[in-house]
Amino acid sequence: SRNSSVYGNSAKNFGGGISSNNTGIIEACSIENNSALRGGGVHSIKRLVNSVVANNSAEMGAAVYNFSEILYATIANNASQTYGSIYSNSGTIMASIIWGNTSANWQYPIFFQSAGDVLYSAVQGGWSGNGTFMIDSRNTDAYGPHFVEPTTVSGVSSQQGNWSIEAASVCIDKSIFTQHIPSTDIEGSCRVIGENPDIGAYEQGVSAYDTLQ
Repeated sequence: SRNSSVYGNSAKNFGGGISSNNTGIIEACSIENNSALRGGGVHSIKRLVNSVVANNSAEMGAAVYNFSEILYATIANNASQTYGSIYSNSGTIMASIIWGNTSANWQYPIFFQSAGDVLYSAVQGGWSGNGTFMIDSRNTDAYGPHFVEPTTVSGVSSQQGNWSIEAASVCIDKSIFTQHIPSTDIEGSCRVIGENPDIGAYEQGVSAYDTLQ
């Protein structure tokens, strides 16, 4: 799926928003306000890149259930009953913002059954991994993500947020140059505007190239 909005859907079992057999690639999509037993937003995918997964609900894995890679994503305000809003056997998360996700009986937003990596990402509550750092639960605090207009509740909501980041965000210029950098962000703007790529689905600011379009 590419350049799509997946909003307000539900499934009895798996993948309220999108489900695949571990082969699907999701790019530049907004997946919001969906629900399912497992994988309220997304279930069993290969890669999620440049996308927002927000305000989804599930018993387990409200945002994403089983994946290989999550790259340059914003995963926010999802609500799970058990374990984390991001649940997988294994996988790699890189250059992503993970904020405001809740679980009734698991204190962390992420759960790996075996082994997983979280790299150059901003995680509320913190997580170990190269370049990964903790962000505050309060959006506009010094170490908050500074979203333009986040929703105010976790789980399915009638609200619709603006998950782009402001100039004060600690997520700006916090990724690194690798082969995985997409050329543009979720809106089609240049991915690298400052010294380094920003973390999350949105690159903050306007590049000279964008101005000429």
